[in-house]
Amino acid sequence: MELTHDEIKAIERYLDSKNLTHVDLRVEVVDHISESIGEAMQSQKVDFDTAFQNEISKWHTDLGEYSSYWLGLLWVGPRIVINKCVKRVKVIYLKTVLFAFAITGLFFLATDVIAIEALRALEVFVGSLYLLLFAVLLFFKYRIKGTGFQTSFSFLFNINAIAFSFMFVLYNPFWTVFMSLLQDSALNLVSVWMHAFTLAFSFFFLEFYNSHMATNKQVLI
Repeated sequence: MELTHDEIKAIERYLDSKNLTHVDLRVEVVDHISESIGEAMQSQKVDFDTAFQNEISKWHTDLGEYSSYWLGLLWVGPRIVINKCVKRVKVIYLKTVLFAFAITGLFFLATDVIAIEALRALEVFVGSLYLLLFAVLLFFKYRIKGTGFQTSFSFLFNINAIAFSFMFVLYNPFWTVFMSLLQDSALNLVSVWMHAFTLAFSFFFLEFYNSHMATNKQVLI
């Protein structure tokens, strides 16, 4: 049974009360709840309010407030949103950590053949790249905000962009000694790992941005 416009609005108001404002998931949940309510009204011969209340009880856990240490316990949202973001972040962390260890291992094996001048040049490159990435994050943030809505992708972008913006500026090897690739004229493998991790993770901001903007196009259609 197809629901009326007012009945759909009632579902949307309920999702508003649960802070499910992330369009990519909200559309799916509205469709799922609407379909379930319509089926219940037809098969069980109940009115909308009864079917709606029964459906709400099923979504109580998935739409309840939740946080995860994978994202940071301060970031709270509907469980369905947090779980989707955690699932993606785990994959990203695995890839970036493995990449960072691989790069660090290569530098370790090549320690004796890497010239100090080459490391200093690499520091300049990394420092410049950090400043460029900082500018790119600001541009992406501006474009995402301009869409006027949220998605799980913009949520992931925002919570990670804060930390990485600080890293691009405060941990920049241009002016931060402890992030230098050289320590007492020797290769600093800890810094190599940190820079490799930071740069690898940075590429996923493009994924978050593109996914959010793709959702934007779907909404416009």
